[in-house]
Amino acid sequence: MAQAQIQQARKQSSKKQSSKSAMVLYVPFTFGNNGERKGVTEKQIFWHMRNAQIGHISHIDCKEWTDKKGTNVRSWFVHFNAWTGSDDLTTALNDGGHFEVPYDKYGHYWKVMKYTPRPKEDTPNTPKETNIRIVTKDSPAQDDFTPPNQEQVTDLIANLAGC
Repeated sequence: MAQAQIQQARKQSSKKQSSKSAMVLYVPFTFGNNGERKGVTEKQIFWHMRNAQIGHISHIDCKEWTDKKGTNVRSWFVHFNAWTGSDDLTTALNDGGHFEVPYDKYGHYWKVMKYTPRPKEDTPNTPKETNIRIVTKDSPAQDDFTPPNQEQVTDLIANLAGC
């Protein structure tokens, strides 16, 4: 009887949460190919994530890199187009937590967290100051650059808008 209740709760949870927006999970560290040792594959990531029964996987992206010791490493981005994870799991992930996916019989696991893109450093919220020089036909040649004042910039913009 307990098994039937679990299945019913899972179905209700699945119906309720499949309407949630898609989720992208991040597996920051798995081994890549290192010499004769074969690294973690996309099929392995897919198999373990599918068996976790937390949603429908849309696609998986891989980023390969080498750590400080020269070990080939792979990071994975698992994209879900339907998320059916429990409310507790979703809350934990949204709050910066993670879950662990065991991948062998020796107790090894992958740490899995919600992917949150970092803000780009080269595009700050405030515009950068730029130096421009307004040159008209009648302007004398200038050896030194002198930035225009605010009034000159406003006039230039007004003139350009009238074109």
